[in-house]
Amino acid sequence: WEFVAAKTNIEKLSLTTRDISDYDVLMKQRLEILRDNNISLYDIQKILKKLQNQRRYGRVYNGELNNIKVSVIRSQIGAPNCAIAVECLKRCKTKIIVRLDICGGIINRASEINIGDVLIPQLAYCDDGTSPQYIREHPSLANDLEAISNPLSTDLIS
Repeated sequence: WEFVAAKTNIEKLSLTTRDISDYDVLMKQRLEILRDNNISLYDIQKILKKLQNQRRYGRVYNGELNNIKVSVIRSQIGAPNCAIAVECLKRCKTKIIVRLDICGGIINRASEINIGDVLIPQLAYCDDGTSPQYIREHPSLANDLEAISNPLSTDLIS
């Protein structure tokens, strides 16, 4: 109904059961709006046919921060979904990409990282299905990686 409301410019058609909890009342209101605006079932089917391949994933917010154009993009969970956003940004000639995420951590003797700490890594690598594709495309990145053969070895845990 959100798409039908947008295409017909009838804001009340975007109401959902969050707005009107009784579904029967909501549908009667929708049918009344359609009848009052001479919108037939066929008209709705045409709108839906145009929109059947349009899906909404994530959100994009554009603005300025200290006179610099910035965009905040919310992607779905996982590296593959982030990769889609990164590829789109790359094609838009984006200069800097900063990803905010959560991760697990290990406390070791060299540095103490506590729950809730904010980390800014110089380089990160995920052992998932997506990240190796970037290493294959840009082999020089592999030279910058510092590997830990066994992150749970006793010499790292305090």
